[in-house]
Amino acid sequence: LGVASDPEDPAAMKGKEATDKTKAALVAALKAKAKALAHLARPEAAPPEDLLQDLDAAVRDLERWEPAASHYEVSAAWHAARGRPGLALRAVDDALAKEKGQPSREAAQIRVPLLRALGWEHLARRAELLIARDYPDAYPPTFSAL
Repeated sequence: LGVASDPEDPAAMKGKEATDKTKAALVAALKAKAKALAHLARPEAAPPEDLLQDLDAAVRDLERWEPAASHYEVSAAWHAARGRPGLALRAVDDALAKEKGQPSREAAQIRVPLLRALGWEHLARRAELLIARDYPDAYPPTFSAL
């Protein structure tokens, strides 16, 4: 699944398409598993150590198939669950800096709880204000028509 094939061999390219689909399905399943475990292992829920070990294993499995930068939300949740909000914030900021154009609303919202976990309430409030400014479709219908 991770081997390069000869671009001039039509049979190899056809087989590559099938293996790419299989790999994409595998990565999607591993990402869903890691996201679910990360949701269960939120720091405020005081997760048991065996759940954190399962999360570690799921993230390790995912990183075998896909680089950490391509699934920053999982990396951020993993660092946060392990009590490392600074590393989680860095993973999000690095990924958002690489995006072309404006990041999605969900991506911008990941930063707010991480800033609060670091005790930076003033930056969390500013991030919330920027989200409200940059994504005006979230306003009530009365104001979005203006």
